[in-house]
Amino acid sequence: MKLIPFLFTFLTLASKGQTFDPPVIPKVFQEASFCIAYEIKDADKREERLITDSGILGDGPEKKIPYIPPSGVVISSGHLDLASLISRTTRQKKLTKKQLASLNQAAFKSKVLYPRMACHDPHHIFLFYNEHGMPTACLEVCLSCNTIKFAHRLLDPPPLPEESEDGKIDDNWRAITLEGDILAIATLCDQLGLGLGKYESLEVIQKGKKPVKKK
Repeated sequence: MKLIPFLFTFLTLASKGQTFDPPVIPKVFQEASFCIAYEIKDADKREERLITDSGILGDGPEKKIPYIPPSGVVISSGHLDLASLISRTTRQKKLTKKQLASLNQAAFKSKVLYPRMACHDPHHIFLFYNEHGMPTACLEVCLSCNTIKFAHRLLDPPPLPEESEDGKIDDNWRAITLEGDILAIATLCDQLGLGLGKYESLEVIQKGKKPVKKK
């Protein structure tokens, strides 16, 4: 079947992401009407859905294959797994303007960073909405892995990729990977009353994180 190789390729590419020029990104923050922070639980058997080797529900039971989506909800620079976000949210809180400014600074303008690990197991989502309540952009954060993914085209998503004859896939669809101040984001999550993933307290994170200066 084509499903397993496709999923392996898709998830591998999704985990790599791409870097982005920080100065152009805060415009999304300025244009957003409000932002909500979500704490999400791990994906498990309850998230299972049925797909076929083409990724679409089949007509007969023989074509339906159980599949549990990956830990994050950011699929690409313009696509979110909204079903997972709704199902896995345990707590949520709207950010104030001051908290939004702190998030902006931590994600895009920080003078320190925490080197990214190869893994990405996010438990915090910052979703930006316009005045009509439509999601426009999203930050997905893993405090453990020091990783931040940014989806910035939710209102104008690029098509999901199809592998070309030479085996290459266009980079434009991928979620953007940022390097930012994870400790500052953890502090913000703590202020919002959200959990801190695997960490028992903010003090534990402060002791375990060692920042480096940006070049």
